Amino acid sequence: YPVFMNILISLFVVVFLAGGTSVAANNSLPGDVLYPIKIKVNERILEALSFTAEAKAEVNAEIAEERLKEAEELVVSTEFNAEARAQIEENFKEHAERFAELIVKLAEIDAKASADIASNFEVSLKAHGNVLAQLSEKSSEQGEVAEVAKLKVHVDTQGEATEEDRSESEDKVKMESTAEVKAAAEGRIGAAENKIAEVRKSLDKAEEDLGAEAKAQAEARLTVAETTLTEAKAKLTAEAYGEAFLLASEAHRVAQDAHILSKSRVELESDIHVGSGSEDSEKMRKPERENDDDEDEHDEDENNDE
Repeated sequence: YPVFMNILISLFVVVFLAGGTSVAANNSLPGDVLYPIKIKVNERILEALSFTAEAKAEVNAEIAEERLKEAEELVVSTEFNAEARAQIEENFKEHAERFAELIVKLAEIDAKASADIASNFEVSLKAHGNVLAQLSEKSSEQGEVAEVAKLKVHVDTQGEATEEDRSESEDKVKMESTAEVKAAAEGRIGAAENKIAEVRKSLDKAEEDLGAEAKAQAEARLTVAETTLTEAKAKLTAEAYGEAFLLASEAHRVAQDAHILSKSRVELESDIHVGSGSEDSEKMRKPERENDDDEDEHDEDENNDE
């Protein structure tokens, strides 16, 4: 404990002496003079001030997401080279792995919190992976495209791992007492409602910068979120609390996905396509269903022939 306090006090002294330098470092990118202060001082202080497993997991998720935002900015300015990618990738993996360790521990003591935090990080990883892919497609620099592909492998891998962690935590939530699952479902429904309202307000505020087409895409995503949320409420009324919790979480992810993509479009001033996720998955699943129907019809014809 004394050692920890000494480290914490030392960090505060560094920030105090640095003054505005520390604040300015928050907007720095790999290659900038102030970047080491950002990742070795500012972000370490954020971690040091996180005292619970839940808070530590959230901070590490935020830091990992910040690395992806930095990568996006560098891609837009055609400065995403091998050196920048290696630095971002190493730090991203460090915090993403730390997040994974924390989320597993958190699931043992608070499955709902673990599921919620993992869900938020999952959608963040997938949305930023989407942004990186779109920016890469627009880039004319072949070297940059190759570096983005290398980083995206790790982002996709972490996204899949986080999805598994989230699913396992949700399974634990569903195994809790009826009253606890009901409370979890009600809480997640409320969170989804707030997220949808927040995103809609954000879209209205950024309408001019976002553009009519992109706003329409985001609104379509919010409609999907609202439809899913309505289903969650119906399950809650039917006392299917586990299903209500899962549907509310999905609604929250869809709304958050729209928020991240639309915000990235404005901040990066790039033509980011905001429609994604469930809509694309639906298009991918449709042919499979049609094939299944064809197989069923074929089986029926064979039975009739017999």
